Amino acid sequence: MYPKRFLPALIALLLASALLAACGGSDDEGTTETAATTEAEATTTAPAGEPEDEPGAGQAAEAPASGSGSSDSGAAPATRDDGQAASPAAKGNGKPASLETNPGSIRGARVTAKGAVQTLPPSQPAQEEAMENSYSSIKTFGKESEGEEATDITFALVQYLNAKASGDWATACARLYSFLRANLEKEGGGCADTYGSMLSRVAAEARAEAAQIDVASIRRGPDNRAFVIYKTPDVLSADMPMYLDGDVWTVGALEAYVLTPEQLEAGK
Repeated sequence: MYPKRFLPALIALLLASALLAACGGSDDEGTTETAATTEAEATTTAPAGEPEDEPGAGQAAEAPASGSGSSDSGAAPATRDDGQAASPAAKGNGKPASLETNPGSIRGARVTAKGAVQTLPPSQPAQEEAMENSYSSIKTFGKESEGEEATDITFALVQYLNAKASGDWATACARLYSFLRANLEKEGGGCADTYGSMLSRVAAEARAEAAQIDVASIRRGPDNRAFVIYKTPDVLSADMPMYLDGDVWTVGALEAYVLTPEQLEAGK
């Protein structure tokens, strides 16, 4: 889905630092080893780690609210208070957008009845496909999150993906887990410059496609971790690790774990 050659040495360094937990394989027939992040694929998928063990059900901790996001049917794109469609944060000004949960700040965002913020209309077949092709260890991680917490988690993901799509590197960096952000900052020039140099080589069309998501599940762990399982037009399933960093939800990987139709076919 993405070009595999951009700053490989830097990405490899980031991955080595960001591997916070051992990767758990899937025993689902639909998920192949090609969906897992390997050393050879490290330039395109940068996991912060899958759950090592499945926590017991009912152990999810209450997440401090990072802002209020109102749930509704999700039938229409979010709008601003003045009724006009909200636009992505302006890129290039060097300042990240507010990280307060506000689905109306993202063009095309909607909030489903379960509290998930997404940019595609909910589709049961698409969500079932995403769940079928996700990792077993992720599908059973923690317990399902709904309501305000689910809104906070998924808004963080959508804001990150939207920032990548629009070239708003400052906001994308602000949404990275602090561990990943610190590694990017070590390269000199600041996180936004380093991140922008890496991601600007990814086709804008691919970044835009990756920001079109239908959320299938939000798995909240007993600590500061969560996973969002979702579908995009170009992949069968995508799994993004999320981390509660202080009182703000952040993405725990530069790219989600993804399984494409091509990867599935190659693995047969």
